Amino acid sequence: MAFLMAGLILTVVVLAMHNGNSGTEVRVEFSRDNVKGHLGAGQFVASISVESTDVTVASSSSTTDHRNRALFQVEGDLLVTYSLKNDGDRNIFVVAKQTPLDEGDNDQPKENFLGSSSTLYYTGIITEEAGTFENFMLIPAGEAVSATLNIASTTVVSGTQGTADLVYTHALFVHDPESGTVEEFVIRSNTIDLTIKQAPGILIVVPLPD
Repeated sequence: MAFLMAGLILTVVVLAMHNGNSGTEVRVEFSRDNVKGHLGAGQFVASISVESTDVTVASSSSTTDHRNRALFQVEGDLLVTYSLKNDGDRNIFVVAKQTPLDEGDNDQPKENFLGSSSTLYYTGIITEEAGTFENFMLIPAGEAVSATLNIASTTVVSGTQGTADLVYTHALFVHDPESGTVEEFVIRSNTIDLTIKQAPGILIVVPLPD
């Protein structure tokens, strides 16, 4: 499998299991220019869920966001379960890399999925893929795959009270083995409003604006 720069060819080879045959080779070649882009993906249902709707902040991160709001570190765990359902009538393969289905070390995210949130910000390392995609995942028609990430250590919150909007957004490369096409979608999940709470016994100092 190789994913090269714009104008070159992407070759995808996966061992599929469909129509009762295991080990069937699926080979797709297409140029970056031929990948269709979408603002939404009706065939897919992306959803997130949390064990607790509370997010606890413990201290200032000494940084501000683009609105000059102080940002605060998350204390404890913030476990988010992401689910991607194939709502169509065909089996498809998705590239799990650079999606919430690709778990990092200690189940931490390796990419920024919080770009659509107005109050939560990703502070972790963003991985750079050097021209290859791996880890294709089969999602049979009508079924879903999921993964749980602990985003606490890579997330800061712009506030010490009120609510924080948790929503996942990411790109997704999809291969339909029946049609032989590959498409790129922008996936957006539902939004969960988290209640921001301060850790007990900790004095939080809000930095004064410059």
